[in-house]
Amino acid sequence: MRTRTLVGAVSVSLLLTAGAEAGEKRPVDPALASAARAELESKGMKLDSERFAGRVRNGDAASVRLYLDAGQDPDKGDRDTPPLEEAATRGHVEVVKLLLDAGANPNLKNVNGQTPLQEAVAQRQAEVVRVLIAGGANPNLAYKGTGDTPLVRAAGVGSAETLKALLEGGADPNRADGNGATALFTEAQQGHAETVKLLLAKGANPNVRAAGGGTPLMMAVVMDHVDVARMLLAAGADGKKDAQVLSASARSPEMKKLLANPPARKSASAPAKKGASK
Repeated sequence: MRTRTLVGAVSVSLLLTAGAEAGEKRPVDPALASAARAELESKGMKLDSERFAGRVRNGDAASVRLYLDAGQDPDKGDRDTPPLEEAATRGHVEVVKLLLDAGANPNLKNVNGQTPLQEAVAQRQAEVVRVLIAGGANPNLAYKGTGDTPLVRAAGVGSAETLKALLEGGADPNRADGNGATALFTEAQQGHAETVKLLLAKGANPNVRAAGGGTPLMMAVVMDHVDVARMLLAAGADGKKDAQVLSASARSPEMKKLLANPPARKSASAPAKKGASK
């Protein structure tokens, strides 16, 4: 039975903790590589990028591991699409981990200028997003052309789990797209109370204003998402500055009542004064 090196066995997170740089190629063990190539040949396979890419697309973790042990470059496939992206967009989590452990570049762009993380977000692959960020993927790189961030795109495709994965991985909730709109705009417009709450907890600005002058509160009011509007107001959204527009946009009696009597703004408890009795 073939033995595996320690590098091939440990997880992505442990590799990074131990000091390995993201995208740093794993050293080839000559003895392991020789044994892996012999095993490939015994199975009627050979070491080449085209066959390797096919195994990656199929999610064949065992074969991908064998190719990598044999010395296959984890960043070279048979197309203009990096192997890591091929695995990421298809949700092949184990293959993604193997590629990262072997030193695949988590921020390598395809011919369209997109990274594996950006493409995984577009496909709503939340677990893959977590693995990629742990492996060094940048959660704040903007999409080429649109200026969208992965977080804005996750909101746009309606993936709450992907959005959570990005926020947990350090995505900036206040990075806007090319029109100045943040993820909070989309989530407020769609009435996703749970993710609006999460974005606000992570520091999303409830008063950010897009290029057209809109705010998250306007989005919630126009779409009659009363609970979201209440949440935004409690987080500090300014309902007075755009009072006329908001009043004209409010449709339901509940929304009109909320705008007329907004909740008190939630704030952190003030620190106890020195010498105050407990």
